[in-house]
Amino acid sequence: MSKPFRPLAEYTEFVKSQVFHTSPGQQLRDWISVWSRLFQSMQGVNAIFELSSLVIARWEFLGALYLGTEGDSDYHDALAYSRQFLIPINRNYACVENLVDCLDPRERFDLFTMLRNKPLHGLVAAGIATPDNKGVVTWWIGFHKIAPENHLTVDRNGGLHLDGSKFCEELLQSVASFADYQDANTDLVEGRLPHARWRRGYWARFKPKFMKCSLRMAEGVKFGV
Repeated sequence: MSKPFRPLAEYTEFVKSQVFHTSPGQQLRDWISVWSRLFQSMQGVNAIFELSSLVIARWEFLGALYLGTEGDSDYHDALAYSRQFLIPINRNYACVENLVDCLDPRERFDLFTMLRNKPLHGLVAAGIATPDNKGVVTWWIGFHKIAPENHLTVDRNGGLHLDGSKFCEELLQSVASFADYQDANTDLVEGRLPHARWRRGYWARFKPKFMKCSLRMAEGVKFGV
C-alpha cells in the first residue's frame, strides 16, 4: 500500500497563498501589530527571559529574510539584521556583539549567545566567560528598574543591563525600517534585490526537510510580490 504524499506543486501553491499573498512591506507592518500585542501580554506576566529570547529569535528570522538565507538560520542572520536595522536606532547594539575581549578573529554575537536559546531551554540566560575563564559578563534584565541610559551597557560589576520594554520597542521600530527598505526594493546584496532575497529566504523556512530543490526549482510556482 503506497503512502499518501502531497504533490510538491500543490504544497508550494499552498505556501504561496499563505505567505506570499501580500508585499513584504505590508507583511512586516502586519507583524508589527501582532507582535506588539504579543509582547505586551508577555510583559504583563513578567516573562522577561522568554520575551528577550523571542525578540532575538525574531532578529534571526528577519535577518534570514533580509539576507535570503537558504539554509538554517543562525547568529549570522541576527547579526546582519542588527547591523542594518538596529544599530541605527541604538548604537549600543554594536557594543553587545563582543561582550568580552578575545583574540579569536572569528565573528561573534555575544548577546545572541547569551539570550537566544538558554532562556527557553534552560530557564536562565547564559553568562559570557572571558578567554582565561577568570571573568564573566552576566545580566541585569527587567521591565521597569533599568535606567534608560544603561540599556545595553555593561556595568562595573560585569552585568549587562537590558530594558525589556525598550528591547521590544526597538525591535518594532526596526521592523518598520525593514518595511520601508522592502518597499524601496533597491539594495543589491550578492546580486539580489530585497524582494528576491525575501522570497528565497521565506521559501527556505517552508521548504520540507530533506528537499534539495531551490525555490526556483519548485514545480509550477512563480512567487511574485
